[in-house]
Amino acid sequence: MPLDERYEHVDAFWKRWQERQTFLDAYADRSSGVPELDNRP
Repeated sequence: MPLDERYEHVDAFWKRWQERQTFLDAYADRSSGVPELDNRP
């Protein structure tokens, strides 16, 4: 699998996880160190 396809796969996986309420609830304290989780509205 070419590298760009791998990144597309990882990006899609990451987007799915960010939509899961249980995943977001686990990082509700906003101190994960991951800007996409800590800075969400």
